[in-house]
Amino acid sequence: MVQREGKRVRIMRNLLICGAFIALCTAPALAQEATISGNVALATDYTFRGVSQTDESPAVQGGFDLTAGNFYLGTWASNINFGTGGANLELDVYGGYKTAVGPVNLDFGIIGYLYPGASDDLAELDYWEGYVKPSIALSDKFTLGGGIFYSPEFTAESGDACARNR
Repeated sequence: MVQREGKRVRIMRNLLICGAFIALCTAPALAQEATISGNVALATDYTFRGVSQTDESPAVQGGFDLTAGNFYLGTWASNINFGTGGANLELDVYGGYKTAVGPVNLDFGIIGYLYPGASDDLAELDYWEGYVKPSIALSDKFTLGGGIFYSPEFTAESGDACARNR
């Protein structure tokens, strides 16, 4: 018989993963100058991969980023409305490394989508994705890029998932 993890165990696991990733990414960057930036947005709808996360209602969103050399860490949040389950906030934490190979810019990273307050009865919404996003500058004003995202355990414990953006 398989036991489901308790909510506190999952929160602690996610915090440990995030902390280990932050330590791994920031250790080489500590000797470099760091930049902190922030953002805020008011949107008529929050749509993620073609699905409204706010039941087609307005969203308040914002986040912070820390950049040191080629490394970056950040967090971003938005209100959500899935109709049930008690979750009304999405909190994303991410980090990665940017580099260039010839004319191709590469962005490697990991992002965690966390839903504090989500009911275990609804589903396990929290999940992590790794990504790689290549791009190439076509001119001073135009860049062509894309991305591939992979999660070994997608939201609602639905198994692995792969997404791409164009």
